[in-house]
Order: sequence, then C-alpha cells, then structure tokens
Amino acid sequence: MRILSLLLLLALVGCGGTSATSSGRQLNSVAVQPATATASIGSSANFTAMGTFQDGKTENLATDGWGVTWVSDSPQTASVNANGAATCLASGGPVQITAQAVDWKCTGNACPTRPVHIVNGSATLTCQ
Repeated sequence: MRILSLLLLLALVGCGGTSATSSGRQLNSVAVQPATATASIGSSANFTAMGTFQDGKTENLATDGWGVTWVSDSPQTASVNANGAATCLASGGPVQITAQAVDWKCTGNACPTRPVHIVNGSATLTCQ
C-alpha cells in the first residue's frame, strides 16, 4: 500500500499535482489589452493577453511562459501573429481578436490524460 501511495504521489508531483500550473495556480480568465484598437491598412496594433489566476493575481501570459494562441475572426480584414500583433489588411471591422490559453502547464507526456481547458479573452480592432 505504501508503494502504491508513493507512486500516486510521484505521478501527481510530476504533473504539478492537481493544480493548474507548476506553480499551483489555476488560470480563471484572460483579458486582452487594449480592449479596443484602431489601425490603418498596413499597420499593426499590439495586443497583450493578461491572465487572472485563482489566487487573484494578474500576469502577462506571454512573459509567464503560457502558451497563447491568437485568432482573428476576420483574417481577410486583419491577421494576427503568435505575439499578438494584429495587422490591418483591408478596411473593416470591428474584428474580434481572441487570445486562447490552456489553463495548465505540463511538459512531455507527464499528463496525457488530464483534460485540456481553454480560457479565452478577446478585444476588437477596427481597420481604416
């Protein structure tokens, strides 16, 4: 029984326990800053994904090592790169720019059966 308990403990520790990240904090929400932006065709607006955690702290997800995926709901009007820079390609909008973050960190195959929960936040961009 002790060996089984030890193996279970090691498995949980290897994946950050039951917590969302290796630091033991769960990501509750994502806010994209600025909430609204305007740019001319050919220029960009830079967006930042800010995460609010279960402990109440807010951090820039990009600088904290979280995987953030950026999506434009109108890629023909504005594209967005992996760093949150949205470039206006045509006049239009508002275009919804969404940041998607996974609410836990895990490396390798340490946690293959843990459910993946995506946390979204969005902002709007108007292209002129």
